[in-house]
Amino acid sequence: PNLELEPVLAEEWSPSADGSVWTFKIRQGVTFSDGTPMTANDVAGTFARLADPANKSNALSVFKGVLDPGGVKAIDDATVEFTLLAPNGNFPYYTSSDNYNAIIIPADYDAEQWESTFLCTGPWMLEKFTVNQGATFVRNDAYWGNKTIADRSEFTFAPDEAAMVVALQGGQVDLIV
Repeated sequence: PNLELEPVLAEEWSPSADGSVWTFKIRQGVTFSDGTPMTANDVAGTFARLADPANKSNALSVFKGVLDPGGVKAIDDATVEFTLLAPNGNFPYYTSSDNYNAIIIPADYDAEQWESTFLCTGPWMLEKFTVNQGATFVRNDAYWGNKTIADRSEFTFAPDEAAMVVALQGGQVDLIV
């Protein structure tokens, strides 16, 4: 309600005196949807990938000129340090859901396997994914936060807007985006 960031996967963060180094304390007890514990190495690996121009991430629109891949390191299992290219008081927003690319994934993430796992730390787990058809997610009962009300969520992909409208009119989908 106050338009302030609230801790989620990071329990707290603090800047150096000049705002060029940010230290994040990572929530303990969080697991990925396959049960693997999330650590500071996973957080550091995620942001190093997002800030690496070689990966052509959409997050470069946020991190270019702010963070280099070598500027992220795990200090221990619960602490990540970000050394920025220049002081930046807005940096915590760059790591938040304001940056839709900032999904924490395992440090040993395999891009070839992503579509078959969609490993994440969130309230949903992948049940089924079919390219160009859709995806079904089920509640992640091991999620550390509040559980979802629904037990499943299904996404249907359409080739164009006309197909989406027909599916909505025909009652095949509940909403279109």
